Amino acid sequence: MLKLQYIRIYLIIIIAINLFMWLVAYSIYVNINHNLANNNLVVLHYNVDFGIDLIGNIKKMFIIPSLSLVIAFVNIALTFLFTQYKHFKLIAHSLLGSCIIISLFLSLALTSIYLVN
Repeated sequence: MLKLQYIRIYLIIIIAINLFMWLVAYSIYVNINHNLANNNLVVLHYNVDFGIDLIGNIKKMFIIPSLSLVIAFVNIALTFLFTQYKHFKLIAHSLLGSCIIISLFLSLALTSIYLVN
């Protein structure tokens, strides 16, 4: 299955986005943890209408890249599972394309955590 060129391209993009998210999360963790000293509370969600919605431990920020990684593994596993079907190309493009879109939205959420704090 990896001999198909478009699947390789999808996998490289998914791995690159997830690696980028983990590096950004770690850099946010290091920078914010260094500035906070003893207080480990950070703003995890900000709403334009109501302001700060969610305050929590800085380690909860790693839920976002973990969720992206789980979604990527599930979509890749489903892609490998559906290789014998007739409409495999459509299924592969749908699953892997949606994985990229979801990962991009989750990286935007991670960026907003950085900007709010």
